[in-house]
Amino acid sequence: MNYAIILAGGTGTRFWPLSRALEPKQFLNVCSHKPMIEETIDRINKLVKRENIYIATNKAYNQKIKSCARTLKVPFKNIFFEPEGKNTLAPVGVLSEKINRLDNEAVVLVLPCDHIVKREHVFRFVEKGY
Repeated sequence: MNYAIILAGGTGTRFWPLSRALEPKQFLNVCSHKPMIEETIDRINKLVKRENIYIATNKAYNQKIKSCARTLKVPFKNIFFEPEGKNTLAPVGVLSEKINRLDNEAVVLVLPCDHIVKREHVFRFVEKGY
């Protein structure tokens, strides 16, 4: 089964002045009318079921991420709130272990939520099994 870990814990300091500590770029509408986290989850819609999407984020974004999860139909139990920022390895390790306990044959896609993909048909090329 396919799973995804979405990394959404960054503070967006390199994207200042648009991004702020409590309004990082993952929650901004940068290239469309949707926040970047929503674009990321929509992009993998055909690859990963919503119940198999996990989000790693900073505990400071508790309310924002829960609101996004509700809108995007990602289960709250799949949200991992980092107790403190430790870059990407720590949340990927924790969530990979959790997914492995559920499905030891899982295929896990790890994505930052602040990327821009202009040619989504190329990104989704794997859907056809290539």
